[in-house]
Amino acid sequence: MRILIFGDSIGNGFYDEVNGGWAQLLQREYFAKSLGGGEDTSIMNLSVGGCSSQEALERIDAEASARKNSEVMMTILAIGVNDSREVDGLRWTDESLFKENITRIVNTAKKYGRVLVLGCTSCVDERVQPTIWDKSLHYSNQRLKEYGLICGEVSVSTDVDFLPLWQLTYDAQQNEETMPDGIHPNTRGHAVIYEAVSRKLQGMI
Repeated sequence: MRILIFGDSIGNGFYDEVNGGWAQLLQREYFAKSLGGGEDTSIMNLSVGGCSSQEALERIDAEASARKNSEVMMTILAIGVNDSREVDGLRWTDESLFKENITRIVNTAKKYGRVLVLGCTSCVDERVQPTIWDKSLHYSNQRLKEYGLICGEVSVSTDVDFLPLWQLTYDAQQNEETMPDGIHPNTRGHAVIYEAVSRKLQGMI
């Protein structure tokens, strides 16, 4: 099986200088299984920092088509955090357009195989209103929950698998520091996401 991951800076492993992020951990897991004589599953991380649903929609057909071969293919979508942001008080992607974009992305990905949609992760409100690196940029848990719910609704309507992440990542932050800058997981935060995705995939592959 070949698994493609479309995500943003979190999918790209930003802030995890130890393991390279949850997608990298997933790559290592399945590479080790292949070496151990298990099913050959390759994972290709196509995440791009700053990616929103509009950018993913523009990329996904060409990217998936270019990587389609005789293997069964699966797509993991980890999009929505950047859509929920506000820049100078304006929403990057409103809810209705986000839902439309995610629906189109999922339907495109379904042409190539199974799809797993990940819900949005949480944030630390007081650290990202505004963010420490850009005073015009704001995130919020309320919006992240809303956009994660939209991902879940689209997953139901398009009949694909869904993994919610907001509550999981919120609870992790209450127990220990997992988001030092308020939005990007550190090494422990990425491990929390990886463990959840790994468990989900075990029931799918």
